[in-house]
Amino acid sequence: MRDLIASLPGKVVLLIVVFALVTGIAELIGTKNLGTSMTFGQIAFAITVVALMLKGGPPPADAPGADGSAP
Repeated sequence: MRDLIASLPGKVVLLIVVFALVTGIAELIGTKNLGTSMTFGQIAFAITVVALMLKGGPPPADAPGADGSAP
């Protein structure tokens, strides 16, 4: 599962699933209309994007300075 989220397509799928899931939950809870539900989905999407950016990850092995030396 971690390898899937580490790849770009995996991150895109995660973002789509988060948006759809939160929008669906908000709709089931009984928000006033679909636009309000999608607003909650957008908020969750933005929080997930920030979390993915902060999580980052190790640099690729062939990146300059990846071995601790100066680039």
